[in-house]
Amino acid sequence: MAALKIWAAGMGLAAVTGLTQASPIPLQGRDINGNPVAATDPSAVFEYDANLNLTWLRDWNYVVSSGYAAAHAGGSGSNLIDTYGVMGWTATNAWVSNLTVGSFGGWALPTMDGGDTNCDLVHPARNGFPVQHYGKHCTGSAPGYLFYTELGNIASADPGYQYNLGPFQNVVGVWRWSSTDFAPLPDLGVWGFLGLGIYQEALSKKGGGWAEVVRSGDVATAVPEPQTLALVLLVLGASAVARRRQPRR
Repeated sequence: MAALKIWAAGMGLAAVTGLTQASPIPLQGRDINGNPVAATDPSAVFEYDANLNLTWLRDWNYVVSSGYAAAHAGGSGSNLIDTYGVMGWTATNAWVSNLTVGSFGGWALPTMDGGDTNCDLVHPARNGFPVQHYGKHCTGSAPGYLFYTELGNIASADPGYQYNLGPFQNVVGVWRWSSTDFAPLPDLGVWGFLGLGIYQEALSKKGGGWAEVVRSGDVATAVPEPQTLALVLLVLGASAVARRRQPRR
């Protein structure tokens, strides 16, 4: 199954690499219904990122805390699901494509930029393969931009190392999936990142990894899912009928 992309038409990675503000807008919390709350409020389920115009799911191991991993544990290779949150490539995409949190669907794995020139290390072009940028400081992709620019972290190999998780919860595991194929070996590899975005590297689609998800735009202004909208219209219609039936005074 092809991985989903988080960017709306015309948005693209330029929306990340083009950001230059010295003081990024802080993350903004949203509760299960999309109502604005403080980013660290106990009721915050979503974190809206105004710099990238996307919403992060606050719980980065939601596949476990939602009970999905326990209910579907088993399989191997790309179909692996274990009780700690590790999933194979196929299993990850199946979970993400069917995920609804509250009344909000449309979730996806973050994209990554295999040509991010902010990265420290470079695989040179060879055997017809393009140059591949990897390593720490890869701020041209959403995870790296969040980790370094928005949360103000410093890589472990640099002086003054800082690892700030911000408002995010259940950040476990090592390698995390993105939705971007590794260009030299798209059938076998996909870009991934360590933790929040410390280190960018290629992962094997035959292995396993953790997944956190994002959604384009702000859930606070999102149109409800069709079933939720139908329920709202039903309630409004019933209210209108009740008002018409009330005797006039």
